[in-house]
Amino acid sequence: MTITSSVAQPSPASTTAGPKLIFAAAALATFVLLLLYASSGFSTLYVGRGDNDSMLRLVEVRDLLGGQGWFDLHQLRMGLAGGFVMHWSRLIDAPIAALIWLGTALGAGPERAEHIAATVWPLLLFFAALSSILFVARRLAGDAALLPAAVIATTSLYYVGIFAPGALDHHNAQLTLTLAMLAGLVGSQQSLWPAAGAGASAALMLAIGMETAPYVAVGGLCAALAFLWRGEDEVPTAMGFGPGFAIIAGAVFVATIPASSWMQSACDAFSVVQWTLATLAGFGLAAIAAIKPVARTIIRRAVALAVLGAAAASLLVFAFPQCLADPYAMVDPWLKANWLAGVSEAQSAWDLLQNKPAELVTYYAYPLLGIAVLLGRLRRQPRRTDLFMLAMLLAAYLVTLWQVRGSLFVFPLTAIALASWIADAQRKASAMPTTRHMLVMAGSWIGSFIVSWIALSVGINAALSAIKGEASAMMPDNSTSCYDNRDYAGLVQEPTGRVLAPTNLGSAILLYTKHSAFAGPYHRNHDGNRLALQALMAEPEAARTMLQGSGVTLVVWCSGNPESASLVTRAPESLAAELERKAAPAWLQPTKAANGKLDIYRVAP
Repeated sequence: MTITSSVAQPSPASTTAGPKLIFAAAALATFVLLLLYASSGFSTLYVGRGDNDSMLRLVEVRDLLGGQGWFDLHQLRMGLAGGFVMHWSRLIDAPIAALIWLGTALGAGPERAEHIAATVWPLLLFFAALSSILFVARRLAGDAALLPAAVIATTSLYYVGIFAPGALDHHNAQLTLTLAMLAGLVGSQQSLWPAAGAGASAALMLAIGMETAPYVAVGGLCAALAFLWRGEDEVPTAMGFGPGFAIIAGAVFVATIPASSWMQSACDAFSVVQWTLATLAGFGLAAIAAIKPVARTIIRRAVALAVLGAAAASLLVFAFPQCLADPYAMVDPWLKANWLAGVSEAQSAWDLLQNKPAELVTYYAYPLLGIAVLLGRLRRQPRRTDLFMLAMLLAAYLVTLWQVRGSLFVFPLTAIALASWIADAQRKASAMPTTRHMLVMAGSWIGSFIVSWIALSVGINAALSAIKGEASAMMPDNSTSCYDNRDYAGLVQEPTGRVLAPTNLGSAILLYTKHSAFAGPYHRNHDGNRLALQALMAEPEAARTMLQGSGVTLVVWCSGNPESASLVTRAPESLAAELERKAAPAWLQPTKAANGKLDIYRVAP
C-alpha cells in the first residue's frame, strides 16, 4: 500500500485559501460564539455555570496573585488541616493571572478584571482550536471543507461548553493543544518546524494533565510510524516532533517543578516520570532519523524504532511500575465506591448502557459516523492526513468508551472528519446535480451536526420513558444547584470557619467566601472527602462523633444539588437525609441570614 500526501481535490484552484482566510474565519466564529453566550446579556457571561474545576482554578489564581509561591500548589483551604497538594499545573494559572493583572493595570477593579480574564481566556483558546481544526480540514479535503468545518465544529464546541466564558478549567487548553499537535503533524512533511510545533504541543498538554497521555502517545506513534513506512520522506516529521517534544518537556519540568521535587515521581501529574520518558522517546526518535544509513531501509528503521520502544517501555516498567496501575489506584476504596463511581464524567459506555442508554447515540454513534467516513476515504486513496486523523479520532473514541469525558475531544475531531464528507458530497453535487447527489449532500449536512444526534437521543429517551411509564429525563438545571455567588451571601456573613458540605459545593465555598471546606471533587483530597461524605451518610449522632476534633464550625446543605439527592438515596437514615427534610439534629443551629438556596447551620459547642 502506497501512502500519498497530496490532498484529493478536483482542481488546483480548490486550495487557494491561506492562513489569513483560516484566521479570519476563526475570528468570525469566535465573535459569533461570544454573541451566542451573551444572548441573555453580557453581565451573565461568567455567572453560575457550575463548573467546580473552573471555580477552583480561579481560587488558585487568586492565591498566586496574593503571594503564594509559584511552586507551591497546596490548597490550604480544602481538606483537613494543612490542606493537600493539587495535581494541576501553573501553566494554566500563569496566562489567567497575567490577564487579571493586565486588567487591573488598565484600571479595572479586581472583580471586573477577573470577569475580563474569565471571558477572554476561553475565547482565545477557541480561536486557536478552531484555527487548527480549519487547517486540518483543509489538508483533509481542500478549501471546500472550510465552511462545513467552521460551522460544525463551532456547533460542537458550543455544545460541550468548555470554551464558554468562565471556563477556566484545563480541558479547553488540552483540547486546543491536541488539535495543534494534529495540525503540526499533517503539515510536517516538507518542514520540521510544523512537526516541532506538534511535539511542543504534545509536551505542553502532557504537562497540563495526564488525561491527554493517550493523545500524546498517538501523536508520537504517528510521527514514528510515518517515518517507519515512508523513510526519508518523513525525516522532517521525526526530526521535528522528537526534539520539540523532549526540549519543551525539559523546559516545563524545570519551570514548574521545584528542584527539591525533581526526583519525586507522580503518576497523576507531570514529574520525573513523564520528563524522562519524553526525553528518551523524543531525542531517541530524532537520533534514529538523523542517522542516514538507518533511515534508508525499512528493516533498519523498524529495528531501531523497536529498540527505542523497548527502552522506553523498560524505563517505565522497571523505574516507575506504579504508573502502570489504574490511574485512580491511589483513591481510597471507600471513596471509589461511594463517590468516584457517581461522578458523571467518569462514567463508561457500560454505565451509560445500564443507566442512560439513549445517550449512547450522541456519545458513540455520532463519532462512529466520522470513523466510517475516514475509513471510506482511506479505502479510496490511503493518505497520511487521513491516517493521522483516523488515529487521533480512534484514540478519542476509545477514551470515551472508558470515560465519557473523552467526548470533549471526540466531538471536535468528528467534526473535522464529517466536514470532509460534506466537502466531497458538495463536489459531486456541483459536478453532477442529480437528485441523488443533492439528497446525499443535504443528508451529509444534517448528519454532521451534533444537534441532530442529540435530538435523536432525546427522542429515544422519551420513547424509553414512555414504555417504562416514567417521566422523560430533562437536562440538568444548574439554577438550583447552588453554584451562583448570590447563593453564598448568607455564608459570607458567618465568622470564618471550616464547612462541612457535599463535595460539589467545595469549590464554590472557596471561591465565594473566606471559609475552608472539608470536601471537593478532587481525588487527592481523600482524607477530607472521606470524612465529609462518611459524616453526611452516617446517622446524626454518629456524624457528630466523627466530626469531633475536626474543627468544623458550619454545615451547609443544598437540596437542589445532584450530589445531595444521591447522598439521601444511598443513606436514607443519615444526617444528609435529615438536612434534606429540614429536620436537622439539635447540635446544628440554623442561621437566620438570607442564604439564597443554601441551608446553613452553626455547629453547637
